Amino acid sequence: MPDPDHGLSGASNRPSHWNIRAKLVILLVVFGLIPAAAVLSVLSIQSATVKDGLMVKLGGAAVTLAQVVDLHLSERYGDAQAFAMNRAAFDAVNWGSPDAKNELVLAMNGYVQLYGVYALTMIVAPDGRVLAVNSIDARCRPIDTRRLYAANFLGAPWIARPMKGEFLDGRNGLTGTYVHGPYREAAVVDIAGRDGLTLAFAAPIHDSSGTFLGVWINLIDFAAIEELIAHTQRAISGQGIDAATITLLDREGRVLAERGGLADGVLARDRNLVAEELPPAIRSREANHGAIAYDAPKTGEPIAAGFARSVGFLDFPGLGWTVIVRAPAAEVFAIWHHVFNGLLLTLLA
Repeated sequence: MPDPDHGLSGASNRPSHWNIRAKLVILLVVFGLIPAAAVLSVLSIQSATVKDGLMVKLGGAAVTLAQVVDLHLSERYGDAQAFAMNRAAFDAVNWGSPDAKNELVLAMNGYVQLYGVYALTMIVAPDGRVLAVNSIDARCRPIDTRRLYAANFLGAPWIARPMKGEFLDGRNGLTGTYVHGPYREAAVVDIAGRDGLTLAFAAPIHDSSGTFLGVWINLIDFAAIEELIAHTQRAISGQGIDAATITLLDREGRVLAERGGLADGVLARDRNLVAEELPPAIRSREANHGAIAYDAPKTGEPIAAGFARSVGFLDFPGLGWTVIVRAPAAEVFAIWHHVFNGLLLTLLA
């Protein structure tokens, strides 16, 4: 009879197929998890870099819009001086007559129609009298500007300052146009029926002998600037960032225009986002452009924002405005989160 103890001992020393299989499984899992863990580690490290890159795109959008606005304003700066050289403005026969066949009025109507951004364009005499003004709007619709011939603009800064030779001077000797605003012009409200927010570009008129005749004033409809903002906002929203909001600030930080999902609904142009200490507005005082993440003051929602300050275009110095592009961080980083989660599920499958 075999020894029971030895029999049991011999059985226990035989290799178990289950033990071998378990060891193989453990080895496969371990050696499979090591590269997966390495990949996840790399992805985690790169996550911050990718998110920084996405935020830089917001900053890039702000820079691009600021450049487009500066280009637009630089062209308007030149328009005033170019229009003031129209010889029809030198002839007193054309002054003070709203006749539709007036050569000067026809020229002004042509400028308004061709450029599509002016609410009013006027010539004002040194004593403040209106010598000529357009009689159609940018869509060729008649507007009744005849009553402006009875108005007097002597106290307006866009008359007094150019008469004194005070202009917005740029780089490399650029000069000759005075820029005023943005401000609300009663004449634009009265004639064009808008909210009156405008920018005035004014240049002195001198005839061929150098005699000072008056000032040519172009009043921009600020809706032209707002349309540039709206176009950019639509482009960003088209990339999946539906709540992207663009805010335009003046030199002091006051809101000039705003468009997008984070806007308050009612535009309050007397708000000052620098005074309110909105992080991208504060940061724009320290750097010309960049990106920043912060929590919304009211809701605590994480926000990603890019900003850019106007630096001008070519010799035009700019007006010191700031563009802020901001959106919920969840929307900005949504694509990366989708990719990251997909890779995570693949590696762990």
